[in-house]
Amino acid sequence: MNRILFMFLFVVGFAFGQHSFAENTVLSTSATPASTPTLEPIKDSDKKKVLSDFQKALSNQKANLARQEKLSFKELSASQNSKIKKWREEQKQERRQFFEQHMSGPERRDFVQSYLKIKADFDASIKAEYINAKKAWMEKSVSLRSLQKDQESKFNSILSQGFRPPAELWPAGN
Repeated sequence: MNRILFMFLFVVGFAFGQHSFAENTVLSTSATPASTPTLEPIKDSDKKKVLSDFQKALSNQKANLARQEKLSFKELSASQNSKIKKWREEQKQERRQFFEQHMSGPERRDFVQSYLKIKADFDASIKAEYINAKKAWMEKSVSLRSLQKDQESKFNSILSQGFRPPAELWPAGN
């Protein structure tokens, strides 16, 4: 049975030019049905529904990104608040210890001035961390808008030609 099936496939492959006689291998063709998606025609009555579903998918993708951004900033805020709290407690202990050991004014003045510089640097690092996160999310948002604009133009182009747009043009789930 297997031998008959093999012979049948061999003959069929030969008939369509996909089999090499010199080698016992199947030759690959440049355009296979799997590599080139075929667009199926779409009825005019279905166009509106497909376009509406596509618009909802784009909207959902934007909303998902906004939710992720909100969650990310909530986590960042909690992380920064705990860093600030820990840093302030450490600095408070350090200041208290320094003031107990150094009673004179000039040493205290120098310490306070250095503390103020350290505090300004720490505050700047916290702010820079927030700004960098905000910038990264803005870049993601701009990138998504650009991608969606391209997807939408290709989608509308294919739809206006009377074909159902391929799945690759639909927004990917986040």
